[in-house]
Amino acid sequence: MAEPTKKKGGKRPGAGRPVGTLASATLQTQKQRELLVKLLAPRVEKIFEALALKAEQGDVAAAKELFDRAWGKATQSVDLSNKDGTLKTIIIQKASDHRNGKSAS
Repeated sequence: MAEPTKKKGGKRPGAGRPVGTLASATLQTQKQRELLVKLLAPRVEKIFEALALKAEQGDVAAAKELFDRAWGKATQSVDLSNKDGTLKTIIIQKASDHRNGKSAS
């Protein structure tokens, strides 16, 4: 009788990244952020002053950036009620289902 084939997928003992370790992309992002902080920290006051000057001159994007940083982004509300006060029905469908012509039933 032939030997059983080895698993090629699925959960196996010892498989995958060890618990607590970070993905290489995450490590790279953290390293880039640290470099940016070192570069910008001594200049942050001048950068904010320049941004504030642009905002005072009518640059809406600069003003929005300053306000968002200082007070946080404005919360957005969504009305989920029908005209009669009942809640709307929301159907969540995977994009792959929609592309394959499957309907929500």
